[in-house]
Amino acid sequence: GILGDVNGDGYVTVVDIQLGVEYILGNNPAGIILSNADVNGDGNVTISDIQIIAEFILSDNSSSTTHPFNP
Repeated sequence: GILGDVNGDGYVTVVDIQLGVEYILGNNPAGIILSNADVNGDGNVTISDIQIIAEFILSDNSSSTTHPFNP
């Protein structure tokens, strides 16, 4: 899968951030792919992972051909 693509739709978007936050809050959202959500690779999905995803989206690198999490 694509790191940061929490819902597995092939794109890293704000929806992935929303699902990640819901998971962190303990709401266990349907469709979450935990291995994609753990972008820093520490074995846990935390606010740090969400921050990395948000920085990626805000940096406007989403149109890049090289994904920063999967070079």
